[in-house]
Amino acid sequence: MAQKYRFKPLIYLAFLIPCACSSALHEAVRQNKIDEVRQLLDEGADVNSKENGRTALLEATRINDLPLAKLLIESSANIETSERRDGQTFASPLFYAASWGNMEMATLLKRAGAKVDARGWQEMTPLMEASRMGQVELARFLIANGAQVDATDLLGRTPLLWAAISGRATCVSLLLGAGADPDWKDLSGKGALAYAVQMNRRDIVETLKKGPQTEPEKKQPTDKSEKTK
Repeated sequence: MAQKYRFKPLIYLAFLIPCACSSALHEAVRQNKIDEVRQLLDEGADVNSKENGRTALLEATRINDLPLAKLLIESSANIETSERRDGQTFASPLFYAASWGNMEMATLLKRAGAKVDARGWQEMTPLMEASRMGQVELARFLIANGAQVDATDLLGRTPLLWAAISGRATCVSLLLGAGADPDWKDLSGKGALAYAVQMNRRDIVETLKKGPQTEPEKKQPTDKSEKTK
């Protein structure tokens, strides 16, 4: 019987080594140690393991590290796995890229197949986050690649409402030009105009009253690697 269990500790060790590597992987990402990340992946670290509700790719996009994100995607990281907090979906990698306004990151993720309308905190989309944060070029990129301009979150707010609430005048103009509904009201019964008045943003009030204006012709920052569906 003693011989039967002789190698049991080795079996446990075989399971523990990948777990340890995966935990070290997250720490290496957080510390921007790309060579260490590469080594851990070569040693068998699970690229899609989670720590604190985040994968290594989510960590990389959260800290806005493009080289690390590239390495992880090349190592088969799941680009659609979202961060979870308190049992709720919080953010996808593209959501973080939208928040930072990192066009290179967004393009990388889109080329890898990221969904432009992936839902995050309170069912917000990347376009809502870009509009909320005033990331105009990123918002333009998302729209050009098929993002829904009138998608609604759990509060019934659209990207236009988020832009108005946050005082992002340029995003308001962009969204109106893309066909966003200026009369939409959220679950509280307020629309973009009411929020602009509440925030004392006369410039946004005037923009909403004028309606969509024609933007100067410019090359759209679409991802040329695939056609927008």
